[in-house]
Amino acid sequence: MPDIKEICEDLAFVLSYPEASIEESVVRLQQNLGPEDAKSIQPFVDYIKSTRLMHVEEFFTQTFDLNSSCCLEVGWHLYGEDYKRGELLVNMRQTLAEEHLPESTELPDHLSHCLCLLPRLEDEDAEAFARRYLLPAIAKILKALEAENPYTCVIEMLQHLLEYHYGPGELDLGSDAKHMELPLLNNVLHYNNTEDLVKEKRRAT
Repeated sequence: MPDIKEICEDLAFVLSYPEASIEESVVRLQQNLGPEDAKSIQPFVDYIKSTRLMHVEEFFTQTFDLNSSCCLEVGWHLYGEDYKRGELLVNMRQTLAEEHLPESTELPDHLSHCLCLLPRLEDEDAEAFARRYLLPAIAKILKALEAENPYTCVIEMLQHLLEYHYGPGELDLGSDAKHMELPLLNNVLHYNNTEDLVKEKRRAT
């Protein structure tokens, strides 16, 4: 299986607001994938190659920014507006800083940030992070995305990749997300002080 770190970094870029180099990143991503996964994202590769950047930007915004059911903020899908999302945002911001990962204009729990963080974690922590946070959120995003959306095949490939490396998601998406226990990872996501938590909750609302 290809290097998960390189793939996660390319996926983080592909699932961020489109930039001029997106075609280069998509081609590199496809080259780094195994044959089955590479073939599965061909519709997205074709879309990027045949679509002007301004239209890709517009479509990305319509898909992920204007539709909360498809948004790429992991915490939103797990906790909605519950206070537990505020905890996750604070924990993610601190962890990104500790790992010297730059924070974009997106919130700390954006999937792009999570994908940059994932390969830097110890194996046990990475598995817990993927199965308790990322895969349950990805399942909800896929449920909301239309099958013909070019981004759908990319998210499906990401789901397959994470399940292959870490196993299936652990949380029951049929239950009310507000009642899920926040599975804090002692070596991954750390509590910060109450003042930071309040500030982050305000940013998220």
